[in-house]
Amino acid sequence: MKKILNNVWEVAKKYKGKELIGLIFTILYTVAIFISPMVSRYLIDSVIPSNSIYKLKIGILIFFGGCICQPIFGYLKNRVFMGISENITIMFREKMFNKVIDAPMEFFDGCSNGAIVSRISNDGRSVSEFITNFFVVVVKNIVLIIMIIIGMLMLSKEITLMVIFLYVIYFFINWKISRKFNPMSKSIQESYDQICIKINRSVGSINTIKAFNQEEKVKREFKEIIEKNYTNNLKFRKLSMLMNSISNGIMIASLSIVYGMGSLLVMDGKITIGTVVAMGLYFQLLVQPIYELLNSNIDIHTIVPIFNRINEYINLKTERANKENNELSFLKEIEFKNVSFKYNNGSQAINNINFKLPSKGIFAIVGDSGAGKSSLIKLLSAFYDSYQGEIKINEKELKEYGAKDIRKVISLVSQDIELVNESIKNNIKMGRDIKDSKIKEVVKSLSLEKTIEKLELGYDTIVNERANLSGGEKQRLSIARALVKESLIYIFDEPTAALDTINEKRVKDILEELSKERLVIIITHNLSLLNKAQCIYTIKQGEIVEEGDYEYLTKKDSYFSKLMKELSKK
Repeated sequence: MKKILNNVWEVAKKYKGKELIGLIFTILYTVAIFISPMVSRYLIDSVIPSNSIYKLKIGILIFFGGCICQPIFGYLKNRVFMGISENITIMFREKMFNKVIDAPMEFFDGCSNGAIVSRISNDGRSVSEFITNFFVVVVKNIVLIIMIIIGMLMLSKEITLMVIFLYVIYFFINWKISRKFNPMSKSIQESYDQICIKINRSVGSINTIKAFNQEEKVKREFKEIIEKNYTNNLKFRKLSMLMNSISNGIMIASLSIVYGMGSLLVMDGKITIGTVVAMGLYFQLLVQPIYELLNSNIDIHTIVPIFNRINEYINLKTERANKENNELSFLKEIEFKNVSFKYNNGSQAINNINFKLPSKGIFAIVGDSGAGKSSLIKLLSAFYDSYQGEIKINEKELKEYGAKDIRKVISLVSQDIELVNESIKNNIKMGRDIKDSKIKEVVKSLSLEKTIEKLELGYDTIVNERANLSGGEKQRLSIARALVKESLIYIFDEPTAALDTINEKRVKDILEELSKERLVIIITHNLSLLNKAQCIYTIKQGEIVEEGDYEYLTKKDSYFSKLMKELSKK
């Protein structure tokens, strides 16, 4: 509890000025509520017996003023706190999103896209609503309860103490039951994550689902997930209803005490009828804030796991930062020395890899699926730091450079083509200051200019997920994005996989031209590309088993030859 309150304070103190204004409106709101029962007592005990029109006017004026002020101050306090709530939502979402974007790749290996979306979208909102309720509900109700109890004690100590005794018993019952809400809330949030994950994956792979007639299977799996969510929510709601039933029982018992004891005290001449009416009104005013306050106790137990989930993201490690005067302005050589690497799940991706690459030329990496080809590229691109051995660029350990400094000099074309939902021009530029003439020059070299010109908006056409560009056109667009960067190192993962023969030759010519001044690394099984490589590294189960040029590797009875024969059969 203390930790949660500290978290609330850390967030809330940034808005101290607005919160003070909101608190003032809250106090004025509670004063307006407090007035009504006292005025009722005044009208019954003083005005009616005296038959005084003047006193009646005064009483009605005060009563009317209190009634008018309640909605005005209520609106003003809610408006202030709702503004704070929206600011907190934005702050948490921005913090979590920024941390996720800056997180190392290890984080993404163990986390699904749907879970990330759910946490950033839903948890930030839940916390902001909790903090707003803390001020709108908790602070308001504490002030109101204190004022009402003071008013009731002024009217009748005996009745007030009996009511307080009943509510102390209820507080204890509430505390015991509400402890069960914490694990329930965690289960509910996790089931929401699973719903987001399933929707994300299903929509993302809808072509495959339809191609293999998997619609019914996907529907069944989704139904299982939402049924689990239903079960968790039902348990939560049943417990909440139990709390409500107990609360209603206490309220009825307390109201009976107020009017029962009040009537006896009136008959004994200890209090007046106006006092009993005022006590009844105060009690009715007391029920709602106590109920809301106890409900906020449930919210606190609900919010604990959500705060923990948010803190997990806010406290994420970030990639190593860039270092001053440590930028790569030229490339001399790259060396992998006794490099081994495992993923978080424990699978060995690379085992004792050794090789050197010069500053220019074409070098190829081949191997069966899962051999470790992409893992090598990920290490060189500074996506992972948890490797053993040494990776050196210009005789300096890779970890001595900032992650972004490394990627500044690398242009990577992934096998999985990733284009953002923006214009074609922005997909090529990717936030960099590149002249339109340069973009058009590269696009022309890839024979994409006619395709783009045919589109209604040309270079300003938004790239859709499923429409307006074919697979081959998207692949060439991703190659164009890499080429305009003018890097020291170019890495291509199956760059011709989606291309026809004509465009494949264009890309091959571009790579040859690039290799005269730059280092080009290709992961491919395309024989025409491998033919151009100065050296081919053949990887098997994370180890380099052979290396040499195409002619050398095909002359002998090599693993490379066997691999090429197997692939040609597929």
